[in-house]
Amino acid sequence: MRAVVLGAAAGGGFPQWNSNAEGCRRARSGDPGAKRRTQASLAVSGDGERWFLINASPDLREQIQAQAILHPKRGLRSSPIEGVILTGADVDAIAGLLHMRERQAFTLYGSDRVLDVLKANPIFNVLSDDCVRRETVPLGRSFEPRHVNGSGSGLEVVAHAVQGQMHVFGLVTVHLDARGGKASLGHGRDRQCVVIASPGELNGAGRVGEGQPCDAHTQQALA
Repeated sequence: MRAVVLGAAAGGGFPQWNSNAEGCRRARSGDPGAKRRTQASLAVSGDGERWFLINASPDLREQIQAQAILHPKRGLRSSPIEGVILTGADVDAIAGLLHMRERQAFTLYGSDRVLDVLKANPIFNVLSDDCVRRETVPLGRSFEPRHVNGSGSGLEVVAHAVQGQMHVFGLVTVHLDARGGKASLGHGRDRQCVVIASPGELNGAGRVGEGQPCDAHTQQALA
């Protein structure tokens, strides 16, 4: 499995538009110790060619442009993005779906509560049902995301419900497995975290920057 951190900032990005905090001032000044970051999102693939996004951040268009792996490669219109797995229905997880409205086929995966939020908001009708399939994710049981052509992705995903103040958005954590490796993305009350590792190899994990691949011994805190 391959995984690429598309964004590693909290909601609003870094620097946040209305923040005059020291860190944000340093980022605006170009300080290399306070690099600008887009909002949290992750791309994962079982074959290195066809990709699934974990959430669609408001910065998704910029994130796609920054990653050649997500650029169109066939014909006049195409995309290597086969699906989007949503961990919740808050704006930081779903706003980027509006960038994917050009009648491109892909699958949306989410809990019944998350998909109900999208269905209830007519702005998401731009993702036409005849192009964008919606699949309810079972909580606590594994499933395999499938490519648009119906073939298996080689990924195993388990979504777990998260209790707390954000329950109205149907927040879940997502765990992925492929070829002995594992990745997880979740929203905690205090932070969001991505861990990519083979079993037993998390000790001494380092950090990876936005846009970099994650592999064994890599941990990315999306705080």
